[in-house]
Amino acid sequence: MAIAQKGTPLALGRIARRLMLVGPVLVGVLACGCVTTGSFTMTNQNPPAGEVCRVAVLWDKQIAFAPDPVNGGKSTPALLGCMYLYGTQNENLPVYADGTVVVDLYDPAHTGPDGGAVLLEEWRLDRDMLKRLQKHDFIGNCYALVLPWGTYRPDLMNVEMKVRFESGKGLPVYSGSARMPLTRERIDLRSNTRTETLQVLPTAAAVQR
Repeated sequence: MAIAQKGTPLALGRIARRLMLVGPVLVGVLACGCVTTGSFTMTNQNPPAGEVCRVAVLWDKQIAFAPDPVNGGKSTPALLGCMYLYGTQNENLPVYADGTVVVDLYDPAHTGPDGGAVLLEEWRLDRDMLKRLQKHDFIGNCYALVLPWGTYRPDLMNVEMKVRFESGKGLPVYSGSARMPLTRERIDLRSNTRTETLQVLPTAAAVQR
């Protein structure tokens, strides 16, 4: 896939309902290998930001599945989330900012050579891509993250997510490590319904990039 592949007390059920809006976006990602979100991008006045000082991400515990038109409509998994950036001039209102984002996905059940969790996958979102991901919800300005999950395994029920924002002008700003238990319920973006995963495969060795 060519996607140069806390902070907010909110019920994850509400996150899931809000993120159902990104179904067409995921199909666009799978079709052309890049994020094209003009169809759902909403513009809003950006509060004064200053330097980004905090990153907060709300992840959906359910895995989204959508047909991949490149592979004959094969159902492809993805992780969904909403990212909020907060600036030094107003730490209460999320802002849009110029920079890049790196999202790392780890398997906390397996240990790598460095003694930490095994890195399964990494997504890199450049400046142009972030602009296409801009959205506005009831919290404020945000970015709708749609991450096609190439290393997905049905037996993987716990993951660790790390997000960092890089402006290119100073040190990166990290969201902190977020360990997330996944549910067996899946979001079918083709039919906008949720179904239970019918089979859980035996635990396999962790896949490392």
